[in-house]
Amino acid sequence: MDAIKELRGDVDLIVVTGDLTVDGPIALYGDRPGLYVGGHTKAETLEGGEGEIYIHDGAFTHLVYGWYNHGSLRTGIVDTPWVIDYDHAMDVYAPGGRWVNNYDDDDDDVDFAVGDGIVEAFVPEVVDAEDRCLNVDEFLDRLRAGLPVLRPGATDAGRVGE
Repeated sequence: MDAIKELRGDVDLIVVTGDLTVDGPIALYGDRPGLYVGGHTKAETLEGGEGEIYIHDGAFTHLVYGWYNHGSLRTGIVDTPWVIDYDHAMDVYAPGGRWVNNYDDDDDDVDFAVGDGIVEAFVPEVVDAEDRCLNVDEFLDRLRAGLPVLRPGATDAGRVGE
């Protein structure tokens, strides 16, 4: 990613025709550069904002996160424990991941949504109490530290115990 940081102002799109392994996060929040990876992508996180990110398949230790309503994040099959969507164009296929709608309370096809679902399911340290959504920076810090993000007994849709 150091090479990508050097290119940020000079290119519109970074194309990797083979595999891409990053020791740390892939976090592209600006409108450029975009990223295309034709092979397998491996990193701590995959985070996108205003730009376009397209990867074939991959593995992300902590999460895939799409932020803001510009840009898009599209993947083939990815292995990650968490997918967090904040009003982003996301076409992410993460069969083993838990989905969080961090923008509104539309809970169709997600495990957790803004409001009671997030407040009841997640530890207070990762919840923005005013907006009743995840504080993604705190959430990621706890994941990196190996600390729990869910309350004991929490299941999908914010239900505790069952």
